[in-house]
Amino acid sequence: RKDFLLQQDIYKLHFQMLLLLSSYRKMLDVLNKARDAPNVSDLSFEYTKQIDSILIAAKNCEWKLPENFFQQNPDPYSLSRQDAIASVVESLARDDAVHALHLVRRYRDKWPHDVFGASEFDDVDVLVMFVAKTLIQDSMNNIMIYQGGPRLDAAYSKLMSINMDAIKLLKAAEAAAAL
Repeated sequence: RKDFLLQQDIYKLHFQMLLLLSSYRKMLDVLNKARDAPNVSDLSFEYTKQIDSILIAAKNCEWKLPENFFQQNPDPYSLSRQDAIASVVESLARDDAVHALHLVRRYRDKWPHDVFGASEFDDVDVLVMFVAKTLIQDSMNNIMIYQGGPRLDAAYSKLMSINMDAIKLLKAAEAAAAL
């Protein structure tokens, strides 16, 4: 009975993996076709560059604000929400992800659970959202395509590996059931 249930679950896993891989491949095909359309801008390089900068800043940035931070930046309570967003976007445009990160953390005090996130765990996601939004606005209503490069290729390879393991398990379960 347990062998049968295991075999049944492995079949389900295998089928779900095939659906996932098929959908993933279709998505890549659509993106590849869309890239050739005249109103499509490939912003992969700009996006990847800024995201990498944000990830490095988040990894290396201390939670404590630099001492001169308060002299160089206006009090968040004197700014409107839109001005605060604009200052973060401006820092990202200058390729100063560390400063943008500090601003997000500072503005979160005034606007908790808002566009600046709910906690320090949201820092990277907030900055990524600002980058994507800015790139999309700057591309004059064109479609933004982000090529995942090695990250998506690695994910696809991992999914294929899991699927192959599921096939091996399925064959082993079928052989055990035949005994």
